[in-house]
Amino acid sequence: MTRVLSISSAGGSLEMGRSSGVFAKANVRGTGLPPVSLQWFEGAGNGKQYQGGRTLSRTIDLPIKIEGADRSQVSDRFRQVARILTLENAPVRLVAELDNEAWYVDCVRSGGGDFDWGVDTDGVTYVRTVITVEAGSPYWERVDAESRSIAAPGAGLGLLGPGVSLAQLQLATTESMGQVEITNTGDVDAWPTWNLVGPFDGFTLASGSQVLDWTGTIAAGGSILVDSLNGVITDDTGLNRYTGLAPSPRFWSVPPGSTLATISLDNPTGASRVDVTWHPRRLLVF
Repeated sequence: MTRVLSISSAGGSLEMGRSSGVFAKANVRGTGLPPVSLQWFEGAGNGKQYQGGRTLSRTIDLPIKIEGADRSQVSDRFRQVARILTLENAPVRLVAELDNEAWYVDCVRSGGGDFDWGVDTDGVTYVRTVITVEAGSPYWERVDAESRSIAAPGAGLGLLGPGVSLAQLQLATTESMGQVEITNTGDVDAWPTWNLVGPFDGFTLASGSQVLDWTGTIAAGGSILVDSLNGVITDDTGLNRYTGLAPSPRFWSVPPGSTLATISLDNPTGASRVDVTWHPRRLLVF
């Protein structure tokens, strides 16, 4: 089994290993189950009853060893790590590549990075330290997304990229309706991103009782992007189109397993298309 860690931010990027001279030690901690906060009800009787809870942010300790031919090279490599981790360049993307499958968390350095001159370095060729980062989201998100493409009759299906799964849904010419299966292989809910390519005069995205309706005209070549995680809807020019949503919109997520989504476009043509992507998320990486 191979494990490769890398970090990147506005301050640069670095893959830990021989090529960079920065090595992640085996006692990395914080990649397992995230912490939780629980709510209990305590009555007059014995014990207490569980009322609910939430998953908290994730803290990761990264023991690293920085090597070099001399003190100058060690210093330069240590400063490169520091630039990536500095608050001015946050957040930092920490990627764990496990047997050719990469998972990431976006995090910020919360501590660590110091060292003892008499213990942690020989003063010339190496220095050891432990860097602590905190990830606001407790879940590991897969770097590679899953995708589906839903095309109107005659539109055809283009490749969205290597390894992309495609499923075609035949749509009517006045109001397109049908279902597409979204399979979430992760441990927790995934949040889809929808790219709806015009022309159309409105759309409906539904999963069970959860419905997202939007009304507005998108011409041929234009598009609407729906970011379910952040509850944001914009067009291809970056303009906020949230006002086109019906009252009480539901930006719904996809639970683990298979989910059927119902898609409807008003007045599409053969050029109309709906692309949906989602990133599975895990509770831990090993």
